[in-house]
Amino acid sequence: KMQHDYQLTKVFFSDSGSISVEVAMKMAIQYWFTLQQTKKTKFLSLSNGYHGDTFGAMSVCDPVNGMHSMFAEIGRASCR
Repeated sequence: KMQHDYQLTKVFFSDSGSISVEVAMKMAIQYWFTLQQTKKTKFLSLSNGYHGDTFGAMSVCDPVNGMHSMFAEIGRASCR
């Protein structure tokens, strides 16, 4: 159950889950950037998580057990 009564007025449709993760990451970075919180650049993801095959989505997949471990540091470095 949601704690607040949000009035959502915008929707973003994408053609795949990977693209939706990619866009959500970009929107999060842009949100904090517009609030002049430029040090907020890290993403939290779950162990054993799989978020897709696009570049950004691969950077937040499980860096220890995931098949995209070689991309674990790329997303962090490119968001700084």
